[in-house]
Amino acid sequence: MQLNPAPVLPVRVDWMHTVLGNLLDNAEEAMPEGGRVDIEVGADAKTVWVKFSDEGVGIKPQDWQRIFEPFYTTKGVTGEGQQNKPGLGLAVVHGLVKEMGGEIDVTSTPGHGASFRVRFARPDADASGKS
Repeated sequence: MQLNPAPVLPVRVDWMHTVLGNLLDNAEEAMPEGGRVDIEVGADAKTVWVKFSDEGVGIKPQDWQRIFEPFYTTKGVTGEGQQNKPGLGLAVVHGLVKEMGGEIDVTSTPGHGASFRVRFARPDADASGKS
């Protein structure tokens, strides 16, 4: 875990807890054989961010357009024909981040993991981006 100096964000704690928990769950599920999840917190002149990076299976090109879509999942089905997860985790993350005024971006290489970065405007930055 890498923690860099960052200002406190005026966001709903319960919503942020859900966002961070869902991103961690997603990262862990992307690594069925185990692996590493890196969590970074930081800030630049305009934004405060948190980033979850995993060593998992990555996101296939055909899935990019749908990863934040409710009920969309790549987790497959169990032996009883039931989906392992309902496909709501990333949809909830996306919705809550947008509702709090933030943005989420994703980078991934199939077979080499994915990174999800949640960004919010710095509360102490003026319109020019200076603190």
